[in-house]
Order: sequence, then C-alpha cells, then structure tokens
Amino acid sequence: MCATPPGCNGAWPEGGCHDRSHHNGALIMLELLDMGKYGTFIWASYGASVLVIGGLMIRILRQRKKAKAVLRDIEHQMKSTPSS
Repeated sequence: MCATPPGCNGAWPEGGCHDRSHHNGALIMLELLDMGKYGTFIWASYGASVLVIGGLMIRILRQRKKAKAVLRDIEHQMKSTPSS
C-alpha cells in the first residue's frame, strides 16, 4: 500500500497507487498558471503580445502580397515594352 499525498483521496479507477510525480507536477502547473496577485496583469500582457504579434504578421503578409503584385506588373511592363 502506498501513502497518499495530502489533499488526495487516493481513489483511482485502476485501484492502484497513484503516481506521485504526476500529482506533484499538477500542483506545480497550477501554481505556475495561478501567478498570485499578478496573474491578471501577466495573462493580459501575454494576450496583448499575441494580438500585436499576430497583427504584425498579418500586416507583413498583406504587404508581401502587394509587393509581389507590383513586381509582377513591373516585370510584365518590361517584357511588353519594346527595347530601343
């Protein structure tokens, strides 16, 4: 029989002992995600960063598409213009 960590009822569907590393890992993950009284600020900052970086990526891809179209037009004009 294994000892159960504090706050755990020990009821697993398999009926065996739990894996303590999994339990401790879950606690560490919860503490990491909680971030105390600064959690709201930190998660809002992460969200704002994702929005800004995503917006910049969209802008860059649109500019790239326009630049390719302009280059294609210039190349087409150069091919259709007779040389002197």
